[in-house]
Amino acid sequence: MITLRRGRADDVKALAAIEAACFSRPWSEYSIASHLSSESAMTLVCEEDGEALGVLFLSCLPPEGEVYRLAVLPAARRRGIGRRLLAAGLALERDAGVREMFLDVRASNAPAIALYEGFGFSSYGRRANYYFAPREDAILMKRTLLEDEVFGDRELV
Repeated sequence: MITLRRGRADDVKALAAIEAACFSRPWSEYSIASHLSSESAMTLVCEEDGEALGVLFLSCLPPEGEVYRLAVLPAARRRGIGRRLLAAGLALERDAGVREMFLDVRASNAPAIALYEGFGFSSYGRRANYYFAPREDAILMKRTLLEDEVFGDRELV
């Protein structure tokens, strides 16, 4: 059974493994631990049978929030995990008083862009050569969170 829950300090190694599998420049265990302990951050973990399959790192500084990282292990993709993480994260941000969400995404990451657009994010700019390994532009995206909006399944355990 797939479940969503908040990240914990004992998740660092598992989340670092997801980062390493998904990003050319993964966050270090130190960065992940710092994020998990930050009062202005949220971390959501999707797991199945105790194994972490995906993670969502967010900032929460009402009235603004930001999607820092959304990652799903390659073997677990195409199962709706990213969608569930994002829906839960947006609902939690909205409930915390966030009204504007921001993110950046690699210009070549068409699946991520489609996911974000499906959740109502729209492009408002571009940062040239923002990413490394490989060097690539970032698409800047944002969306407004409405007070009565429903984001789908967001059951946390």
